[in-house]
Amino acid sequence: MTNAEGVLRKELWLRHGHQGLYGDDGEMQCGTCGLDYKRDSAEKIAARLLELDYRKDAEELASK
Repeated sequence: MTNAEGVLRKELWLRHGHQGLYGDDGEMQCGTCGLDYKRDSAEKIAARLLELDYRKDAEELASK
């Protein structure tokens, strides 16, 4: 992993909007979305975040 990729992954992990982040011992995991921002591929992270966004939008529309 390049330094730039590491910085990007850390920013995504810190700012993606979920609570319950696990960061002990250099880990970057989220218990809410189930992603490991240190080990999962960028494609997997992007796909999961999009999936969660679509679900949130669908739930908001259904509640109206």
